[in-house]
Amino acid sequence: MKDLKSGDLAIRGGDKFADYRMQLITWEEFEKERVTYGEQVGISTNGKAFVNKMRSELSTAAMSTDESFPNNEHARFENGEVILSKLERQSKPNDLRLLDKLLTERMP
Repeated sequence: MKDLKSGDLAIRGGDKFADYRMQLITWEEFEKERVTYGEQVGISTNGKAFVNKMRSELSTAAMSTDESFPNNEHARFENGEVILSKLERQSKPNDLRLLDKLLTERMP
């Protein structure tokens, strides 16, 4: 399934049943709605500005990760490879069942 989704695998004739391109918007609609979409999701619709912001955010995240690595108890190097340890499972909140019950009762 993952190979089909990523495009690494295809089924001969599969495009006869569901062509994803039929779900795409036209270029005219894209241009018309692009700025509004960018405002709604809080991203720049200018290519260079978007790339610069993403590079900046990724650089900040990378530096933060690098600085915290020596104290990171869930990652270590072994034989030149990074080994990640599983995080402890967080316990469910005490009132989760009650919340689920109340939501289910109130849903139409």
